Amino acid sequence: MWFDILKTLLLAQTEQEKKITYVGVALLFLFLFVMVLDTFSKGRVFPTKGPIKKLLIIACVIVGIVVILLTYVYK
Repeated sequence: MWFDILKTLLLAQTEQEKKITYVGVALLFLFLFVMVLDTFSKGRVFPTKGPIKKLLIIACVIVGIVVILLTYVYK
């Protein structure tokens, strides 16, 4: 069901819009990954302990999966 909804929404895009979507999601993943690295190192922006660290890790994993799906499934 979710795959059908996703296909319906994404098939309405042109090739240029697909590239913009991929670049935007990839940049979001990069930003989240840098924030996760910050929580594992000195924790200047986000604390090294607490729920924010777990939330960032979960968000980074979800966006990473979306990047992989956009790369291999969504063509």
